[in-house]
Amino acid sequence: MTNINQLSSVSVLSPGDLAVVFSTSNGDSRKASMTVLQAYMQDNLDLSQANPTVFDSIYLAPSTTPYSVTPVVTENNAHLIMIPVAAIASVTITLPAARDKQELLVTTTQELTALTLVGSVIGAPTTLLAGGFFKLKFDVVTATWYRVG
Repeated sequence: MTNINQLSSVSVLSPGDLAVVFSTSNGDSRKASMTVLQAYMQDNLDLSQANPTVFDSIYLAPSTTPYSVTPVVTENNAHLIMIPVAAIASVTITLPAARDKQELLVTTTQELTALTLVGSVIGAPTTLLAGGFFKLKFDVVTATWYRVG
């Protein structure tokens, strides 16, 4: 049999085109049409979750210190946009439980001198400069938010 690297490439696929697959039940390589592969993908991909790239914006304009907020979790990710009139000495964000892999992006236009994240979180920032940001991702198995950016 020819090595897969020795085959010519194709840049456009048609439904009747064939792909090489290794069939574990047969213990060897077999062919499958693009139509069969498409049907397999449609039957096995879980596209029921919200679009992971969609962020619902939450706008806040804190004017007092200390300031506390608990972001409302929706099906989408959340972008907490803080627009204080001046630097805020103390901000507390209470992190809610969320769906698996949900993200929370936090940005600020002014300095947050003392930042506290309440909840199970790994890598929590303690301050945020003007124009600063961070992103957290929730893991449902550990019920913990992890800093990812």
